[in-house]
Amino acid sequence: MAEKEYVFETTEKYLKKLDGDLAGRTFRLAMDNGEEYQIRFLDGEILEWRREGELLRWEKYGCLKADDSTFFVASVLGGTEVCTCVTMVIDEENSLVTMCISRQGIHPLRPRLAEVEYIFGAIRVPGRPLPEKRHSFTRDLVGKKIVWHYANGFINTHIYQSERYYRIVPLTDTRAPEEVERDNREIELGLRPREMLYEEPARFIRIKDGMYLISFVEDNMNRVDPGRGGNNMIVLENLKGGVDCGRTFSVNRQGRLEHGFFRAYGEPVEEDFPIENEPTPYRVTGEKTMTIAVLGPESSLKARIVSEALHRGHTVTGDADTADAAVEFPDGEIKITRNGQTTVMILPEKTDTDYRRTGYYRFEDGKAPYAEEGDIAMAAVDMAMSSDPGTFFIASDKVSELPQGSDGRRRYVAQTHKGIAGKVFHVVMDSMDEFVVRFLTDELLEMSYKGEFFEKHACSCMECDDGVWFVTVMRGEECFTMVLDTVQALVTTVTTSLYPGKMQMVRHNIGFGAIAQAGKDTGLMRHCFTEDLVGKKVTWHYSPYVSITHCYISENYMRSSLGKMKPLPEDAPEEAVFDAMDRYRRWGSIFFEEPCQYIRINKHLYVVCTAETNRNRVDPLEGGGAMVYAFNTRRMQDYGRGFFTGMAETYPNLFSVYGEWDDDEDPMDTAESPYNI
Repeated sequence: MAEKEYVFETTEKYLKKLDGDLAGRTFRLAMDNGEEYQIRFLDGEILEWRREGELLRWEKYGCLKADDSTFFVASVLGGTEVCTCVTMVIDEENSLVTMCISRQGIHPLRPRLAEVEYIFGAIRVPGRPLPEKRHSFTRDLVGKKIVWHYANGFINTHIYQSERYYRIVPLTDTRAPEEVERDNREIELGLRPREMLYEEPARFIRIKDGMYLISFVEDNMNRVDPGRGGNNMIVLENLKGGVDCGRTFSVNRQGRLEHGFFRAYGEPVEEDFPIENEPTPYRVTGEKTMTIAVLGPESSLKARIVSEALHRGHTVTGDADTADAAVEFPDGEIKITRNGQTTVMILPEKTDTDYRRTGYYRFEDGKAPYAEEGDIAMAAVDMAMSSDPGTFFIASDKVSELPQGSDGRRRYVAQTHKGIAGKVFHVVMDSMDEFVVRFLTDELLEMSYKGEFFEKHACSCMECDDGVWFVTVMRGEECFTMVLDTVQALVTTVTTSLYPGKMQMVRHNIGFGAIAQAGKDTGLMRHCFTEDLVGKKVTWHYSPYVSITHCYISENYMRSSLGKMKPLPEDAPEEAVFDAMDRYRRWGSIFFEEPCQYIRINKHLYVVCTAETNRNRVDPLEGGGAMVYAFNTRRMQDYGRGFFTGMAETYPNLFSVYGEWDDDEDPMDTAESPYNI
């Protein structure tokens, strides 16, 4: 790759001269990761800055004005190990700042690929406290389509598919004839792949009403062909004015780094494009949805089946003629009809058993070891989706024979599982990092990254779905989790560690990859971020005394409430009383809201990653912990680990608890966020 160029240059015809409105001004920035900065704009091209406790340094910068109080500023830093661009949105109206740090060259085998870190913060104003709210990730743009017109005549349409992905419909080709000829020749010779669906990861940040910061990275393009893509574009869109301003951070075909500013004008469109519904080659797909007719007299079991179908994304109707499948309730059985084929489920006699869910169903020789209404509902929906007719007997064992905990019904303490000992996995991450993990026992593994020695680590392993293992390892002060999906030969890793500048706040670094198999390509399909859980609520029972409801309000945030906590019995242990009272004291009367990310592993298994950053920002002595758990929506069971900061060390804890879909109204469902603009 050519020598680094740290100067912004542009031939953008729509770009008026860079704005110099910030010349002579100074800002003090308090970022949520604990770092503080002082930035002084000496003139329209040069700024000086320092991190608290460090010496001043100067850089060249560019500024584009989005409106009278919002400025888009970017600077490529000198003297860094890898090419680094810092982009900021300075929002004087709300005294807020968002910082995006883009780094190119982190991964030696994918040198074009940019990685972006997003940090929210506030502007210190003398005599005023820091604002409590922040710019925030948003789903405001999901489903919108905008045609953008650029200076060189290039026109394309951005389709904002979800909070994490976008697609582009190119409407013009700006390549020279010789470039088109060369590209076609390289494709025919097999030197580069044919053009594929342009779908890339993206982040959407709400700055204020009608104004959004959008960041794209050409990750998929670069993964298909390491000689292309990898570029990062960050755009500040003013949808009220129909204009944007932004900057590129890219590598051209000659391997030269190119960084430039641009402006464009855009217009929303309602037109349907074929690319919107084209299947993605890059992401594991979710469950295929259908219309299910649920027929028969009202009962608690019928209600559970309706709830189960809805929570899995299906449409429920009372008209069998317009449905893909029908579920009926003759005496003592459930009859399921699909495509003229019938499946019959023979029900057990209903006893005085508390028909809460207590576990997962598993058919063995036509019978389940135990089944309650929740299990029967899951089986009914599964059979409605199946094209294999038959007769199934659902037999219910005694509750006393189920796994028991201190309440006589269900254990609440996670137990590691057996069965992974002796297995060896060669993992290839999309960053091109490779490692081998060998399980010496069910509680001890050894790992080696390519070219390094093996290191042994104690591990905790839980099989969260058939053939899918949730593995946790402590490596120094960081907690490393692997979701080893042996069914699809895929891997997701989550590394949880402390922020360097804020020793009671943690962060997650998420990676996707594949399990290498002899003679097979690792393919393009990966676990992926998802919106499947958005709008759903689950009450998790962590102990006989603690029940916490999680509301998955968006792809980027989760709310938690104690609304389903039951009154403590008079004979509750002293530690249970203390724990419950402590939670009420810390949580307040309504809810917590924290950043969260959701990853689809397969059609019914998800990984949820959250960290208590808001709670810790409000009170640096509270919060800062994190959770990562696999949520199996078939079993309604989770398998996870916490990661907490103590007085002198970090430590994880395992959990595996059962949950119930929660359809009840809760104040947190519609309450305004106390943390986000």
